[in-house]
Amino acid sequence: MPPRQRTRAEFEYERRWQRIRHHYALTKPSPWLPAMKAESEQSLEKEYGTSLPIQQGGASTVTKRIPSGPDSLSAAMARHLYEHHHEMWPHFVGPFAPPPGYKPPGAMANPFRASPPVPPKTKSPILSAGDAMKVYNAMAFSMWAHGAVMNTHLIILWADFGLDELQAARVLGLYLHEARKWLAVGMGVRVRRIRNFRRGAEMHYVWVHENDVNRGFHSHVLTNVPRELQKQFDSWSRKCLARLTKRHVHRRAFRLAPSYAKTKSDKVARHWGWFRYLMKQLDPNAMIMQRHPVKGILEWRLRDELKPWHARISSLVPQMSLAGVSHSIGAKAQQAACFRSMLSQANFAQLYSGEELEDLQNMELSRELPTMDYRSKFYFGP
Repeated sequence: MPPRQRTRAEFEYERRWQRIRHHYALTKPSPWLPAMKAESEQSLEKEYGTSLPIQQGGASTVTKRIPSGPDSLSAAMARHLYEHHHEMWPHFVGPFAPPPGYKPPGAMANPFRASPPVPPKTKSPILSAGDAMKVYNAMAFSMWAHGAVMNTHLIILWADFGLDELQAARVLGLYLHEARKWLAVGMGVRVRRIRNFRRGAEMHYVWVHENDVNRGFHSHVLTNVPRELQKQFDSWSRKCLARLTKRHVHRRAFRLAPSYAKTKSDKVARHWGWFRYLMKQLDPNAMIMQRHPVKGILEWRLRDELKPWHARISSLVPQMSLAGVSHSIGAKAQQAACFRSMLSQANFAQLYSGEELEDLQNMELSRELPTMDYRSKFYFGP
């Protein structure tokens, strides 16, 4: 069977590459003279629209510019010549400069293998002025609106569970959601007899994340748990955390510290004492500002007024919220009740005096006695 005859296009394509190879194989520039573009080279560039690497003075190379534009054939030819120049010109010694914009082919990515995780951005674990005001206003509002004093301090060491910061924050949200529902059992109307009846309570809480060098990443939670339910709540919390994390809860991984105060003043002192402990990572440069009708804008250093505990050495944490409160005592609930705390009023002399409970009692008494006209110190509404 006779061989297939080549078409005119195939014949011209082969002759084109033969002329290019012979031209650069026979013409070698002088190493003592500057490289000049010959007329034959210019004619070749006009004809073929591309250029090839040329040996200059032994080891150095010069790459001619590849015309930019939508012509993908020129770029493909330059790439092909650069990747196979050792096969085409084995008599050339020295490195060849790659064409402009050349990227070496990389290893083929496995589409069935997940890409490596990107490490999250980190930040300093200090509390801002907004975090401090959010926690203080919530704790003051819990006493003024609900008469609830924080009598339980929860410490959860997430490093003992083997969880990172983001996983720990997610588990804490799930735990507090279930704890609020567990503590609310018994608040409704009793419609049937149950064996172990208990009176529930509405749960209000605040939490703060810390990343101590010795204890690792951990969380502090202040909440109100009735005294008779604290042991049951401790046992239930360990079971709940073991179910959520699917890990064993060590003895030191979860701790419930109750308040043993009996008098009203001692309860308030413990309430605000725990707040000062939670604020130990407050930013030293945090400021609070207030507009005065006569003096203008006044500024105070927040750490000097709140008097928190001494700061500890901490490690970086991911970009996440470091403090939070429950919705029942959050900013929206305070706005709906037209509440302004002592800190928002810049009344620093009575920050920890417990005026919120006394104000609540006077408001309840004024509702029972219509003749009593009482104006709340914390109500700023119509």
